[in-house]
Amino acid sequence: MTQPAPLTSPTKPPSILTLSSAAMINRLIVGTVLVNLFVLAFGGLSIYQSRLLTEQHLAITTQNLARVINENIDGDIDKIDVALLSVQDEVRRQMAGGGLDAQRLNAFMADHQDHQPAILSLRATDVQGVARYGRGVPAVGAPKNADREYFIRARDESASALIVTKPVFTRTDKKWAIVLARRLNQPDGTFAGVVYANVALAHLSRLFAEINVGPHGVIVLRDRDLGAGAHRGSPGVQTVAGGLSGRAGSITGAESASGRTPDLANPRPGSPRSADGRSPRKIG
Repeated sequence: MTQPAPLTSPTKPPSILTLSSAAMINRLIVGTVLVNLFVLAFGGLSIYQSRLLTEQHLAITTQNLARVINENIDGDIDKIDVALLSVQDEVRRQMAGGGLDAQRLNAFMADHQDHQPAILSLRATDVQGVARYGRGVPAVGAPKNADREYFIRARDESASALIVTKPVFTRTDKKWAIVLARRLNQPDGTFAGVVYANVALAHLSRLFAEINVGPHGVIVLRDRDLGAGAHRGSPGVQTVAGGLSGRAGSITGAESASGRTPDLANPRPGSPRSADGRSPRKIG
């Protein structure tokens, strides 16, 4: 007699509820990831735009600051040039009247120096380059400046244009200074010497000290070769001479041939710095 086959339970199909729950979980995971990616991308874009706005603000502030500094320096130079032209005219008058009166010329130059706080010393040389006139010139052993850039240029160039030099260490005053000079002529137009004004770098540094550039800001006055002249930065004021006592590494209000310098490396990561290449008109 044949035995009946044992009864087996049929396999239950997966419930629709189980499939729906798994799909929903997957969708939630994918959705959460996409939302997080969107938030990260939006946050990164906001930070980038904020940095751009900050750098644009710094650039505008730097340009305005450089413009104000340039106007102040140019104003000082224009005033000093008026004094040089006045001495030039006085020398011309005295020569036309029979010769230089040292006492009268010294008093004339001292009066102009007293009215110009930016002038360290105002002096004039003879045709050999010996400083003969002006306050502080020794009666014996007066310095000979025939080797100075301003004297050579004034002697060799017939035009009596304003000459502005790189910083030099003055022989009588014993200070670093920028020299402004003009040629002196005999009545017949031949070379008679140079009138010059020494402008101490310390004076320029004191001008910079009045400007708040923040804890990491720097102001440097440079010549067209990017040699540093006067430097103001944290923690205080410094005076340097380009090519002689050092160069500053970070600049604001620096000078360049193109009129604009690129952004510079920052002394502290994350703090943007802007540089402007605006140049005082008179400083070469």
